[in-house]
Amino acid sequence: MASAAPSPDPNLDAKWEKWKKKFEKIYSPDEERHRRAVWEETKKKIEAHNAGYKQGKTSFYMGLNQFSDLTPEEFRRKCCGSSMCRGEMTGDLPEPEDLGENNSLTPGRDQGRKCRYHAENSAANVRDFVQIPGSKEALMKAVAKVGPISVAVDDSHGAFQFYDSGIYYEPQCKTIHLNHAVLVIGYSSEGEESDGNSYWLVKNSWSEEWGMKGYMKIAKDWNNHCGIATFTTYPMV
Repeated sequence: MASAAPSPDPNLDAKWEKWKKKFEKIYSPDEERHRRAVWEETKKKIEAHNAGYKQGKTSFYMGLNQFSDLTPEEFRRKCCGSSMCRGEMTGDLPEPEDLGENNSLTPGRDQGRKCRYHAENSAANVRDFVQIPGSKEALMKAVAKVGPISVAVDDSHGAFQFYDSGIYYEPQCKTIHLNHAVLVIGYSSEGEESDGNSYWLVKNSWSEEWGMKGYMKIAKDWNNHCGIATFTTYPMV
């Protein structure tokens, strides 16, 4: 492993040590050289993407996070080895939160109630699941009337792995063969909806170190982007 990795860039030593400390990364000497090489390559890709963001070529920003020392293959094995990532809505979904207590997030427009998690409605009390017709309109109605809705999306692109902020739009995202479950907790727009700035507000399960403290915005009016309205469901309690 060590012999195949390129020599690290000494100019990045301080940033590497700071990143390791933040995410509590500890490696053996041999593994560290490999992980450092992956991290440096990831950093280059993120910087190239963000340069395009500043030029208006993309709608979202990427950042280093706890996955930055993993290759795409390693990431898929680590984070997509469960039934949740295979598109089956039976995994460990993130719990809804009260949006009113998080000022950094915008509650979904037209949402008729706050998305509050109730312990009494835990998995032990779920009687059945309701599958929603696969359309944007049906998902909007369910979010507004029911609250957080479980959905499956395509997260197989590196940009998803390092999403940081902005409205996520990935041209290669699929609407079938979905592999990751998240919660849609609202919808809104940045500016006028007619400008293509509408989004779904989504909660992921990869901790607050990922995205916008665990949340992301996924493009809403772009032909079922990433398959977000393809397979949607909520529990009956």
